[in-house]
Amino acid sequence: MRAAAALRLGDAARAQAELAALPDGPRVQVLQARAAHQLARPGAPAVTLAARAQARAAGDSAALVAAAVLLAEQEYPQATSPYAPLRTLAEGLKVAELSGQSADPHLLAVLAHVQARLNPRKAQATAHKALDRSAPRSPARVLALLALERAAEAQAEADAGELAPVWWAAFQRSPAAAQAIPNGT
Repeated sequence: MRAAAALRLGDAARAQAELAALPDGPRVQVLQARAAHQLARPGAPAVTLAARAQARAAGDSAALVAAAVLLAEQEYPQATSPYAPLRTLAEGLKVAELSGQSADPHLLAVLAHVQARLNPRKAQATAHKALDRSAPRSPARVLALLALERAAEAQAEADAGELAPVWWAAFQRSPAAAQAIPNGT
């Protein structure tokens, strides 16, 4: 819990220290991948791929969805087309479907940004779903609001949740986030 809280605040170094004391497993691996991503480590995508593989092998659906979302976040800014992150997110959607759960709001919020490159109307519908399912002051809520081009509300949610800008930085260049939060918290 403390590692996840540190990641919300953007304190990836503290999160890594907390994670070092925990037994290895798919969820710990995904949190370590998120920390590497937040620290902008060059090997972060490889760490995420390894976490996804471990989650698959362990059959941990929650860790697999989280790894798919993180991998799509990493693919999004460098993708020349939205299809790579779309395929990655499709795996997360399929896992949720097979496990009988509704789609994760964070996954839906990221999906809305990816869809904006192909079908803005569909992206808006997906962002509304993400917003409806997201918890107040969560990264999913901020991303959904940005996809809906509601930057002032996104800023208020980010401030209230003490969220670090790293949660939405990858989406600053997207059309839906053109008016995004300029400086974060």
